[in-house]
Order: sequence, then C-alpha cells, then structure tokens
Amino acid sequence: MTLVFSRVLDDPGVCLDRALADAFTGVAAFEARAALVGDASDTYDLAFEDGVPTRAAARDADAAGPPVLSRLAEAAPCRVELRADATRSFRSDATVDPPAVARALDRDRLVDQYPASPESDPETGPDADESSPDPDAVNVGETAAGAEPAESVDALEAFLADEERVDALRERAREEAVERADEWGFEVSDAEGRE
Repeated sequence: MTLVFSRVLDDPGVCLDRALADAFTGVAAFEARAALVGDASDTYDLAFEDGVPTRAAARDADAAGPPVLSRLAEAAPCRVELRADATRSFRSDATVDPPAVARALDRDRLVDQYPASPESDPETGPDADESSPDPDAVNVGETAAGAEPAESVDALEAFLADEERVDALRERAREEAVERADEWGFEVSDAEGRE
C-alpha cells in the first residue's frame, strides 16, 4: 500500500478534490476525532476509481453505502489517508452514487465532473446481466504485481528529503497533540510535549 496523502482535516471534502485532480484509484480512510482516541467504529473507508468515489463503508460497524455518507460529513475534524494501491473488499450494498458523495461532503461543484451513477449503468446497474462478476467480492484498487505509481513514490521521496518540512510537520503534530490532551484533561509533561 502506497500512502499518497495524509492530513488531519476540518473539511473531509478536501480529499474529493485531491482524488479527482490526481485521478486517484484506491481507498481513502477517514478517522474521526473519536477514532483518534480509540473508537474504531468512527473509521470509514471510501473507495475511488480514477478519482471518482464508488463505495463507502464503516470499518467496524454494520453500515455501508449511502448511510455512511452522513457520517463522513460529520467526521470532521478527521485524519484522512489515501492509499493508492490499497485493496479492500466491500459489501454489495456499499455502492454509492458519486454526486451524492460530493453533495454530502459539501462539494456540489464536483457533481457535474462525475459520471452517471453506477445504478444507471446497464453493465453494472440492477438490470445487469446475471453473468456479471459477483458484487459481493469487489476489490478496489488492485494493481498488477510489481507495479508502482511512480509519481506518488517520487512525491513521497521529495517530501521526506525536505527535512525542514518534515520537522515542521512533526512539530505541528506535537503541538496539536498537546492541545488535544489539554482539552481532554490529560496532563502533559515537558518531556511528552517536547523533544
């Protein structure tokens, strides 16, 4: 799995912009604030194919498809990670309408940039030929063996080579952690709050 994006966001819709701009294929994981302190039921996966959201599911709860969209919209602030060659099996009811995802995450301007809903596609919709593949066994983001998204690797290497940016990111993460600990009433010693 290649990590191509990882941020804590107040606006989860930012990942839709990024995915569409990069024609991203893979899985985006949304960890809501509660998940950051151990509640795995507040972690959601959103699958993309060529920048278009196709499936959604809660990681450890019995929710998939459209019901997950409202939870995604309420997940902020959340950590979002996009993994380009991630594979994940989704239930057949995890399919989502791309324009509905855009609307749920306050990205109405993306609605016209997404293709028609899979439900209206004769090859994948409800009237599809019975010989089509089983939708219960859909793996999103599979790549050929040994294939690596070169641009993503180059971007990651360039980022890691920039020590000032990495140090600034660490410092910002440390400050946010100290602020959260203070908000939630945890004591933070100087050793924990600083290197």
